[in-house]
Formats: sequence, C-alpha cells, structure tokens
Amino acid sequence: MKSFALALSCSLLFLSGCGEIEIPAGVPSPAATPIVAPTVSVAVTPTASPLASGMTPDPLASPLPTGPVTIESLTAEKNNLTEAVRVAQTELRDCQIQKNRADALVKNQDSSTAGPANSPAESIVREYLATASHPEFPFDVCGPLGNATSKPWYADFTKALEAKNLSFKVLNRPLKTTDFSRVCASTDGKMAVFLGAQAESKSEFHIVKYSFDTQSIDEAYLVDGMCDTACPNNFGKRRGGQLTLTGQTGNVTSEYQYYYGRNILVKTK
Repeated sequence: MKSFALALSCSLLFLSGCGEIEIPAGVPSPAATPIVAPTVSVAVTPTASPLASGMTPDPLASPLPTGPVTIESLTAEKNNLTEAVRVAQTELRDCQIQKNRADALVKNQDSSTAGPANSPAESIVREYLATASHPEFPFDVCGPLGNATSKPWYADFTKALEAKNLSFKVLNRPLKTTDFSRVCASTDGKMAVFLGAQAESKSEFHIVKYSFDTQSIDEAYLVDGMCDTACPNNFGKRRGGQLTLTGQTGNVTSEYQYYYGRNILVKTK
C-alpha cells in the first residue's frame, strides 16, 4: 500500500502543470480486468520507528499501515490513482488546445501586419521612387487588348496566366486573357503590361506585368493599399521611366504613375 500512496503523490505532482502524463510502473492499466478474489486479511507486524533507531525519516514515505490490508482496499487505491491520472491527462489536452489557439492568434496577427505576398517592402519602394533615374524604354503597343493578340509572345502569355491562376474575385473564377481591356508592350523592354479586368458586366482592378524572357507574371505593387475608387482603367503618356494611368468613376477622376521597371503603381491625384 505504501507503493500506491507514493505513486499517487507522484501523479498529483503532474497535475500542477501541462506536461507528459505517465502511469507509474507497476500500476495496472485502467483497462485491465478487475481482480476478483475473496477478502484476505494480512497481519502486519509493526516495525521500529526510524526516529527510534536513529534513521532519517523519508518525508515522501506514507505511514505504515496499522490494520489489515485487503484486496478491496488495494483495488480502491488503484481506482483512485487511475482517476487521478485520467484527470491529469484531460488537463494536459486542455493545455495543448489553449496553446494551439494562442499560436494561431499570433500567426494571424503577424500575417495581418505583413505586406502583400512577394511585394517589395514599403521602405524599399520609397527608396526606389526617390532615385533620380529609372529604367526607360519605348512602348510600341499601347491601347486595346486586340493590339497584342497577334504578337508572337501572346500565346506564351496566355499559358503563363493560366498557370498563375489569378482570381477574378467578383466572378469567383480565374482571370482570363480576354478579361483585360488594355495593354502596353515594349519590344525593347521585353515586357507587356495588362490592365483590367472586365467581363459579364462586372469589373475589377488588375494590372499585371509579363516578362518575355522569363515568361513570368506578377501583379503590380500599389503603394498605400488597394484601389477601391476611380481605379486605373486607361493608359496615358510615357514620361521617362513611368507610364501615366488614369481612372474615372462618376465625377471622381484619379491619376497614377506606373514605374514599369519595378512594377510599382503610385496614386498622384
């Protein structure tokens, strides 16, 4: 009975925190078949006290039994210890659930403060815009989408757009090449810029840059957030390393500068 009391003390130590729960060696599993036997009385001969013999007492040791030890009393001790372990394991699971929730909140908070995926950091953008010069090259195509559909690179652009799987959110489907309304392309710069999208009487702001060499597509980085009013819907004149874009919604007119060398869009008016 002393071993069961000691095991129960160890089990209660586990209940003070979220840790691994182990059933002490020698304790029957909760699923074990109960021992059924007639009551047996065991006579216990008292032993000399440790204090009387000069021995140092064990603070964890339980008092020696002074009465008969029965199968029923041992079974009761086992059941009590099994219940203590079950409660400790339940608390451990609750602790783990709370930890997972806290980790998820931290992760969500970090992601909500981060910039758009694969976009330059704000400080890098500002530094780039502050430089005196930017790459510039002429555009030999700038107008409706039909001006580009016969170009040798257009078929590769179509495949790249399908692979990119950009979302046309208001229609709940992937963006298609035919959704774009305007395009500007440069043979010297080996790139094309597509503006849109419009389909089924729905419209949504998108501007993507396609590289002829890498056959890759990237959405433009819009400084100071997303466009929600008077978004760009037409290309204007090129000014050095910039393309002017304009947008109009009702009586609201906006102007943007698109730095095509770095795929950055800035609202200027």
